[in-house]
Amino acid sequence: MKAELIDGTLPAQSGGIKTEFHLLVHSVSRLQRTLFDRCFKALNVTRAQWWVLKILASTQNTLNQTELADLLATGKGGVGKLIAKMEAAKLLSRATNSNDQRAQHIAMLPAGRKVLESSINIESDLATKICQDIDRPLLDTASEVLRTAKLNIYRKNIGSEKTRAPNNLIKKIESVEGQTEPNWVGFQVHDVSRMRQRIVDRLLQPIGLTRSQWRVLSFLTERDGMTQTSLANELDLSRSALGTLIIKLEGNQLVVRLPDPEDSRRNRVILTKAGNSLVRSIRSTTAQAEDFVLSGIDEEDIKTTIDVLKKMKSNISEMLDSTA
Repeated sequence: MKAELIDGTLPAQSGGIKTEFHLLVHSVSRLQRTLFDRCFKALNVTRAQWWVLKILASTQNTLNQTELADLLATGKGGVGKLIAKMEAAKLLSRATNSNDQRAQHIAMLPAGRKVLESSINIESDLATKICQDIDRPLLDTASEVLRTAKLNIYRKNIGSEKTRAPNNLIKKIESVEGQTEPNWVGFQVHDVSRMRQRIVDRLLQPIGLTRSQWRVLSFLTERDGMTQTSLANELDLSRSALGTLIIKLEGNQLVVRLPDPEDSRRNRVILTKAGNSLVRSIRSTTAQAEDFVLSGIDEEDIKTTIDVLKKMKSNISEMLDSTA
């Protein structure tokens, strides 16, 4: 089994700083989502719902549902469910576009604008703390790297079945004001993370592997033989959720569980030869995708962005610990 790269191939030159960049983007995005969900609970909205409102405001309510799904880096089904919940809460509305009966125009309602107004201080405070002790020139560089990575994904169409992202959508992304402000850098991290996840999903689909299963296999290549409990903790999964994943991977003969020689009550999870081979194949392919995403970006700028992401991760982790 071998994953195939969309849009042709490139030499697999990733690894190193490119892989570190992508791993940090995913980690910061996950931590940031947890932090925002916790802080927005008082407004009765999730981070995802608030971000929809933020995007609508930044694009002056000119999006249809397909464009919104693309900007959120999610499927139309997922954004449809999100919008339905927001409609029920009277935060926004959908209306058929007079120029295209198949496209639904999304508009923010007064209650949605009120949520945004109420969130201004929360957002500003979070952005300041997340980017604390990061010099503005470094933030500017990180913002430009993330924006370029996002546009590379749209322009090169990685992880999408469409032929090419519409030019008008790309122009809307490029025209959003304030993209180098601290509060936008975190949002760009989340967007790039979601879009990269969609790339991985598409690469894994032909071989019948889910992203969650891939995470388990990939982690085990670095720390093979971990106990099931330790592995669940490292991946931020419940033991039952991890158990379900491992059962499926065992069924495909990609991992085995063996009793811990020091404690027979515990199981250690070990990659099989087939599992190792599959991981090497997929990593070669995802490395090519990483090259696409970061193409045209100076290596020193990527290194600067990695430093920014590390500091953001540290700041968010401290904030989560203090609000636990």
